[in-house]
Amino acid sequence: ERREAARRKLTAPLTALGSGRFGEMCDVLGRLMANNEQFAVDGIKKSQNLWIVKPSAKSRGRGIQTFGNIDKLLDYVEVGDGRGSGALWVVQKYIENPLLIAKRKFDMRQWVLVTDWNPLTIYFYNENYVRFSAEEYSSDASDLENVYVHLVNNSIGKKSDKFHENVTAENGVAIEDCMWSNKQFREWSEHMEGEDMFEKHCAAQMREIAKHALVSAQGQVEHRKNSWELYGYDYMIDDTYRPWLIEINSSPACDYSTTVTEQFVPKALSDVIKVVVDLPEWEKTKSGPRPDTGGWENIYKGQSLETPVASFGLDLACTGKQITKPKRRQAGGSRRMQPAVARPPPPPAKEEEAEESEEEDEESEEEDEESEEED
Repeated sequence: ERREAARRKLTAPLTALGSGRFGEMCDVLGRLMANNEQFAVDGIKKSQNLWIVKPSAKSRGRGIQTFGNIDKLLDYVEVGDGRGSGALWVVQKYIENPLLIAKRKFDMRQWVLVTDWNPLTIYFYNENYVRFSAEEYSSDASDLENVYVHLVNNSIGKKSDKFHENVTAENGVAIEDCMWSNKQFREWSEHMEGEDMFEKHCAAQMREIAKHALVSAQGQVEHRKNSWELYGYDYMIDDTYRPWLIEINSSPACDYSTTVTEQFVPKALSDVIKVVVDLPEWEKTKSGPRPDTGGWENIYKGQSLETPVASFGLDLACTGKQITKPKRRQAGGSRRMQPAVARPPPPPAKEEEAEESEEEDEESEEEDEESEEED
């Protein structure tokens, strides 16, 4: 009867949802979006459940692959096939609603400078550059393995036949060698939206993300005074102009791969010297005006902390209870071993008592030897 009732319900003609019921559904979806930070990442219209896999110890886009099938993903990372791969992989949810320019996916390479880990001191550069994929974006299953569609690394894109292709964005500006300056991106957003969307939606959030990522790792980094580290943050921008941190790279590329980096790199590196050399020298005496730090902005300086345990390795200690030496006993012609008894260590003896104890131990050992000879 229940099966028949279910059949009748499924085959019954559809009825109008009604404006009231439709409003309730919109309200529920609105609350879901407000409580789920990654709601839009899964795709508003249709989620394809896409994932991107990266080897943990490689750079320049090597080994990165996109999947929409869990079995293919597991095969790729050699899970459960008996090959016993020791490689480590990073698996991330693929952003299914990327902001596209000229139908191409892109990310932003942002430089971040750490001049001290204790107190944690972070500088954020006021410029970045945009890296485009060599081919038009597609999330079709047939294109998931096409690295020129899904990856924006310059070392990958330059191998494509379309890397030097003439591409024009929606505002009429050419995209040369798959790269733009931050200024060109801002001008594009003003053309598309009527205002600078980078400054309005991206810049402040990118600073906060950079800060919190480093604060969360502060206790695990073995820091060294009078040294500094340059990091390359990769952000993706979704179609709501929200930035997402994809990864953080140590020792980011400083080569002049395009005309954009040819202008960006020497300027940013020259400003690094102002921060790590000129500024510390001035802070010793603070005589004269504070030196200019160029495009580097100090976005965070934390409190001085005690030296983290991570700097010394593990805190190892050996603890336990003293075990007494077993004594042999004769019972019915057979020898039995007295079980070991665990007892706490005795208090430290005075020098005279210690000497008497050593003599007693020697006598006890001689008696044991005589007993063994008789046995």
